[in-house]
Amino acid sequence: MLKKHILIFLLIIGLVSLYYLLDITCPFMFLFKVPCPTCGITRSLLCLLRLDFNSYLHYNVFTIPVILASLVIIHSNHLKGLLKNISIPVSLVILIANFAYYIFRLLNYLNVI
Repeated sequence: MLKKHILIFLLIIGLVSLYYLLDITCPFMFLFKVPCPTCGITRSLLCLLRLDFNSYLHYNVFTIPVILASLVIIHSNHLKGLLKNISIPVSLVILIANFAYYIFRLLNYLNVI
């Protein structure tokens, strides 16, 4: 199991290094020429760590909910009882809301609305 995690870690480091060498900041933006559904989460989290709430809201409102929902989904097999029963549906609702927010931001980015 540890070997699998080490291989995944090395693969991620390799991809990040490749992106850096090719000057690709976001693979989604590079391939499709539009922002990805999680665009701005890193910048938003950095603003939140600096307690800059206006910039946090500007970059991506769903930063904290998406991070929490992703962690819950990834580690759902460790949850027990009622928490396990409600955590996945709540996480999916958060991710669906983030996708709706993404569509709104994408339409705004493309100057449709």
